[in-house]
Amino acid sequence: MASTLPFKTAIGLGVESTRGTAVARTNWLEVQSAEFTETATYERFPVQQAVWGGSRQVSYITRKQVTGTITVPLQYTGSGLLLKALLGSVTTTGSGAPYTHTYTLGTIPPEFLTVEKVIGTSGRRELITGVAVSGGRIRFRRAQVAMMELDIMGFKSDGYASAPTPSFGAAVSGRAVFARHLDNSASGIPFEFAWDGDQYTAQEVTISFDNNVSDVGDMGSFYATTVDQGGERLVTVQVGTRHVGSATETLYTDHLAQRSAALTFSATGDSSNQAVTFTCRNAEISNMPAPPLSGDSRVIVRPTWTLHDDASNAAISIAVVNASSSHSAN
Repeated sequence: MASTLPFKTAIGLGVESTRGTAVARTNWLEVQSAEFTETATYERFPVQQAVWGGSRQVSYITRKQVTGTITVPLQYTGSGLLLKALLGSVTTTGSGAPYTHTYTLGTIPPEFLTVEKVIGTSGRRELITGVAVSGGRIRFRRAQVAMMELDIMGFKSDGYASAPTPSFGAAVSGRAVFARHLDNSASGIPFEFAWDGDQYTAQEVTISFDNNVSDVGDMGSFYATTVDQGGERLVTVQVGTRHVGSATETLYTDHLAQRSAALTFSATGDSSNQAVTFTCRNAEISNMPAPPLSGDSRVIVRPTWTLHDDASNAAISIAVVNASSSHSAN
């Protein structure tokens, strides 16, 4: 059942009221890939018996589970349902456009999703219900669209059927967050992020989320009845930066001193009412690799910050500005 979708693909999303009961898919997103696998776990029947040949013939299914990864562009409008599913909480402010939708770490999962995957140009679709986001990554690379990779765990697959016609919001490509949007870098100013009172340029940025969730398998059901957050969630930021002058030496000194400070950066779109700001709180460098040996090639170092909650704020918040009063607008 696993598949990678290379062209003319989309996923539809809907918020379930009861886990595993499919709802209408009202939000549609174009995707780079969507890979789902439904696994049935078999156990051997636990008795001694006469067996002919090399294969055990008696077994039974103990559980079923759907897992996979969805990779979609990060958008100023249209990514709200997935951002909430990844982080857990959202608040909206503004009495008129622009509105600000701020996603922060909260209870996981905040809600379960029905996910419909259009299978390329086959005219068929697959439906996954009871979907929760177990973690993911948001990646920024030069000359690329910012991408979200979301790891999902699903209740079950409802199999294949005829594919619907996706209904996207207007100007889908114009809503995507591009690398050149970062810190007005289209004007020739290199992208910079702020940490501990200093500005640093970056070649690449990856924010990683481990929501530390697992299925709850009550007896009597093939499927997990719910999802629990089992412990602390882990959010890290890895930055690739050139080893130039004393800049990375300052990072190394701060790492040795166990400095903790907010790490922030933002992106501003081509149109009005398009912005996204990342506030990474109490960021402490947890991994500072030594610069690699090099001859005449560029030297890149990739420090990793681990983020932490404080008494009043979650470890990370993502504030998205757009023209819609609903965080889940398509």
